[in-house]
Amino acid sequence: MFNKDVTAELNKPLDNKFVASRDQNGFKLDYVEAWYVIDRFNQVFGHGNWERETLLMNLLDSSERGGTHSVHYSAKSRITVWASKDRLTFTRREGWGYGSGYGKNLGQAHEGAIKEAESDAMKRAMMTFGYQFGLALYDKDKKNVRATEQWDKFRSYVEKHISDPAKKDIADKIFAEHYLIMDEFIGINHIPKNTIYDLDEKQMKSIGKQLHGAIKEHESNENARNDILKGK
Repeated sequence: MFNKDVTAELNKPLDNKFVASRDQNGFKLDYVEAWYVIDRFNQVFGHGNWERETLLMNLLDSSERGGTHSVHYSAKSRITVWASKDRLTFTRREGWGYGSGYGKNLGQAHEGAIKEAESDAMKRAMMTFGYQFGLALYDKDKKNVRATEQWDKFRSYVEKHISDPAKKDIADKIFAEHYLIMDEFIGINHIPKNTIYDLDEKQMKSIGKQLHGAIKEHESNENARNDILKGK
């Protein structure tokens, strides 16, 4: 459906700096804000290559108590992404959302509830396209929520210690295969205060040494595999 570049973007993890939190019925709820999801859609698919439709908007309840109005809506949203210029090839996803509005002014209460329901429905439909659109937050372990900025800085540092530039692809592959081990070691997910920025030179070199060893092991395995294929 999508080309390799778009697919690669869709498979990227969610950067944890874009994750917001709020209290909901005594529980912490993580979410991504609507502006971020729209911005990422524009970056990944391109302006004008997707559209949002609000299919349904249902008033669930409206009441007034002590001069304050309470309004609640549900909404259904549809997201369409075109994969060809003629718009004959497309992917379409739908999602339901909920919104509530409060205020002394009835009109403003309705407006707030409608906006929230529409935004929630839109994000639920967009979420199905990939981790970075909020899908990663539905995994209780949040394995695809990462400190991307810190990790990129770490990778840039280590790559400087790889003497052969031609090994960059191998390094990228090893990073992907051993991400959880490296991530746990440098503590950029589960111990936020111990980020890559806090690592000293000795720790950086230690990680670089581990990566270099992993590259050597990978090359050795590749050579052995090639020898077997060649009948050596």
